[in-house]
Amino acid sequence: MSASCISAHRPSVIDSVNPSQEAWNMKHMLVLALMLLAGISLSGCSGDTPSQTQSQQAQITVLQNQLSAVQTQLSSAKADGSVYNAGITTAINSLKQTESALATLAGQPANSNATPLTTAANQVLVLQSLAASLSSDTSALSAAYANAQASIASLTTQLNAANAQVTSLTAQLAASESTNSTLSGQLAAANAQVTTLTNQIATLQTQLANANDTIATRDATIVSLNSTISTLQAQISAMVATPVAMSASALTAAVSTAITVTATFPSTENGKTATFTATGGNLLTTPANVTIAGNTASTTFNSASPGTFNIYVVDGLHAGGAIVTITATPAPTYGISGTISLNGAGLQNVAVALTGAASAAVLTDANGNYSFAGLQNGSYTVTPSRSGYSFQPSSRAVTVSNANVTGRDFTDIITATYSCSGTLSPLGRWCDNNDGTVRDMTTGLLWLKNANCAATLGGVTSGAGTTWADALTWSSYLASGSCGLSDGSYARDWRLPTIGDLSALLTGTEPVLASTPRLFTNIQSDFYWSSYSFGDGNIWEAYMTNGTGGNFPATNVYYTWPVR
Repeated sequence: MSASCISAHRPSVIDSVNPSQEAWNMKHMLVLALMLLAGISLSGCSGDTPSQTQSQQAQITVLQNQLSAVQTQLSSAKADGSVYNAGITTAINSLKQTESALATLAGQPANSNATPLTTAANQVLVLQSLAASLSSDTSALSAAYANAQASIASLTTQLNAANAQVTSLTAQLAASESTNSTLSGQLAAANAQVTTLTNQIATLQTQLANANDTIATRDATIVSLNSTISTLQAQISAMVATPVAMSASALTAAVSTAITVTATFPSTENGKTATFTATGGNLLTTPANVTIAGNTASTTFNSASPGTFNIYVVDGLHAGGAIVTITATPAPTYGISGTISLNGAGLQNVAVALTGAASAAVLTDANGNYSFAGLQNGSYTVTPSRSGYSFQPSSRAVTVSNANVTGRDFTDIITATYSCSGTLSPLGRWCDNNDGTVRDMTTGLLWLKNANCAATLGGVTSGAGTTWADALTWSSYLASGSCGLSDGSYARDWRLPTIGDLSALLTGTEPVLASTPRLFTNIQSDFYWSSYSFGDGNIWEAYMTNGTGGNFPATNVYYTWPVR
């Protein structure tokens, strides 16, 4: 209540009292004073501060209850939807601000204006008691007058004090109203925050509900998928194919070669249709639908290009497969052949070399025949050679064109005869010249008598075998004074023998082998190098154990037997 409601009940100041009316006036003044004091004590102004304080405390309680409810909702939201942590954190921060505002409001002291009001109300009770006494005892009215006069004076003093207190109360109430206005603003802000938080919580609850709906939908989808999978698995289990045997007339064939493919079914499939398919190539028909006869079904397959192909057959729940490989058709090959003769008779062990589109070397057989096989179309040259012989013609050019070439013959002619001043072999084939050399009387070649001389020549040591390159070097450095030679020869006079040289050594009258050394010494039962290279890193060698030839890498280690 404002100060104006108090000032409206103030009495005017009493300057004098009429003696004739003294008793009446005193009584009425007392009643007036009682009414005035009753007005002060019973009006609503004195209750403003306690009522406001109670209202504030009630608001505090309401807000605290709201806070507790919000915190409970947030705890529930936090537990149910951890995916919304960011929004909940923001809400919690806002609540903390609200809690601070509520703490400030709750800490305001209660209005201190209640004490003087209580004192005034107690004085009213005293005055009422005095009025009752005056009404019942008129005989003591004169005596009471003095007391009443004193009471009125005291009341006037108290009224003045009350006026001062009311003034102070008015100021305090004004200040309280200002404070209450601030607190009301804080409460309004707190209520606004609570409203905001309530809306945020509602939003979170909506999002959680949506999330729960999504989860429910997903769970329903998973259940549906699992059901579908179970159904498919059951269908697959019921459709497992029974394997059938499948065979092919050939698993490897040349290009465009037909392959017969046969599948064997249970007899219950008789009359049904088997379908053949392939991952390439050609079936009899594509796909080949074949009626099962008895328990088999067949088709043919070929491919115009090389490759590996899978062929399958299916009949209901019966299935089989086979893998076939188609290779490129090899290019056709042909041969070159002929005869080398001496005086109309075939001459054995003549070395015949083939050069051109391919390289090879062979020896004539006992009838003087030679042949080369596996040759593709192209140009070649055939050249015979044997020490002491010349050939007519010396070589032949041969062209292979989709056919074998035969009749490429040669005639041998002995070109020289030799005399021996040393020791002849029993049949006159070999002559030991007693100078470290042995001459072949049919070819005129001089061979080193020691077939495995251990010496170091040109930085190469022989005696235990060497590579082909080292054999070439060692032979070229051989000269008189080495390996028992006293023939007057020089370095570069000696060389490795040709294929023809070695062939002559191993054949004819008194052939030389490790087991039949004739006039030679130290022949090893092993391979000896020739001078002929095939051009692919391999060299022709003579095997002194049985007189055959070999074709081995130049890096191998064999023996060296020079000739000149």
